[in-house]
Amino acid sequence: MKMQRQQFTDEVIDAIHHILKIVFNVKSKQDIQNIVGMNDNQMTAAVNQLSDKLPETIFNQPQQKLEELKNICAREFVFFQVQEKPAEANYQRDLANFITIFCRDIAENQPQG
Repeated sequence: MKMQRQQFTDEVIDAIHHILKIVFNVKSKQDIQNIVGMNDNQMTAAVNQLSDKLPETIFNQPQQKLEELKNICAREFVFFQVQEKPAEANYQRDLANFITIFCRDIAENQPQG
């Protein structure tokens, strides 16, 4: 399962980069850092936190649903991050709250097996 989570994280990061390229016309890692306020390693760590808190059932979804979820994760992360400033004192608390609420909402919307 750890491998699936890591692959999920990597693909969410790719989707984030794609969104930033389309919406903000980013052309470099520095452009990304200027928009989201964090470098690639920091962004990967944040997305890893999100991925680690997702319920296991997420990774048993059909591929199409999993792709949808990756895109939702990427989009919501970008929406959250462009509003936040990682250097602010409350950022870690706000990130933890975002992750908790996002993962709760995803879990509540999973089909019951």
